[in-house]
Amino acid sequence: MIGIGFLGFVTLLMMGFLGSFTIHVLLRYRALAGPEGFLSAWIVGWFGAWLGSPLLGHWGTHVGAVYILPALLGAFGAPFLAVSGFRALGRTLQTPRPEMGVSQTGSEPRVEMRKAS
Repeated sequence: MIGIGFLGFVTLLMMGFLGSFTIHVLLRYRALAGPEGFLSAWIVGWFGAWLGSPLLGHWGTHVGAVYILPALLGAFGAPFLAVSGFRALGRTLQTPRPEMGVSQTGSEPRVEMRKAS
């Protein structure tokens, strides 16, 4: 699968485009807005389509060395997982953690009195 031909490359490019267009434009599920978000989703979609056949199996119809159904699943799944991961990372880094002793305002430490049991 590493040495794919031109037809396989274009097939993966179209599948990555289809997956990223669906996720970024139609579903509006995105980590970055604008063309850079779509381009990054397209690149991740291409890699997902490229890894689809080796990871999900060789079944269904194929064009060259690219099996269509596993590649489509990878082209839709990889951008979705990448956006989900970036969103989760952004929320984790953005929200303050009360268990670390920081108040909601972030200026003074918070002290809690607990009853010993």
